[in-house]
Amino acid sequence: MNAFDRFLLALKKTMEVPKPFGAFHLWAIGIMLVVTVLLCVCFRKVSDGKFRLILFLFWLLLILFEVLKQLRSSIYVDGEAVYWKYPWRVTPFQFCDSPFYILPLVFLFKEGKMRDAAMAFLASYAFIAGALVVIAFPESVFCDTLIGNVHTMLHHGAQVALGIYIAVYNRNRFTLRTFFTAIPIFLIMVAIAQGANFIAHKYIPDEYFNLYYISPFFNRDYPLFGPVGEKYHWTLITFVYVTGFTAIAFLMYAMQRGIISLCKGKNPEKA
Repeated sequence: MNAFDRFLLALKKTMEVPKPFGAFHLWAIGIMLVVTVLLCVCFRKVSDGKFRLILFLFWLLLILFEVLKQLRSSIYVDGEAVYWKYPWRVTPFQFCDSPFYILPLVFLFKEGKMRDAAMAFLASYAFIAGALVVIAFPESVFCDTLIGNVHTMLHHGAQVALGIYIAVYNRNRFTLRTFFTAIPIFLIMVAIAQGANFIAHKYIPDEYFNLYYISPFFNRDYPLFGPVGEKYHWTLITFVYVTGFTAIAFLMYAMQRGIISLCKGKNPEKA
């Protein structure tokens, strides 16, 4: 066993599974709120170059923790022997993983419709993907490893903070119509995920591979359906998934725009 192996195995250090709205969870929410406020207050008027840099640094942080997650999830010990086996269940292409692929469209692409669509996606769809986990259903991601819990709160909390920050930064440009440019991105992501689910079922049928948790090959609670989802065809599950999360994303985006407009109306000189 080399030093790198020992480092990865050390990341598997266990802890008591955090309780929803317990001390660990409340600390995570508090840090998320502080970061969100700092971004929106201190960096809402920065240049486009600095805005891109901030998003790049957040992306780099998310990628670093994800790489560590993938590595520590793939290393095992059998007695004195160390071996590697990739667990397909941690494939980084879930709904909440979308910032890995969408953030580069913002900090690398030139001004244009594609970049605006990516920012609208991050301010709406990616925002709710993070908020649902951090606030609504934290028990779905809490585990018995310290780094795992730190990572999931950092990952999903960053999505919330960045979603709000991006909306605030574009407060004078984005409208409700901008949201609709994000829908094709979500459709493409869901299509890739469901397509991969079918491919994986053919080539690795014994592995748990369930992107966006809409695979028709596993009996589980479907998002927006619950356990009753097993009664319906996968096409209906996918359709409700897309329309349901699009409706929620639109409501969140509209709420953001409403709050921003209200604040601008009260303090127009600070807008």
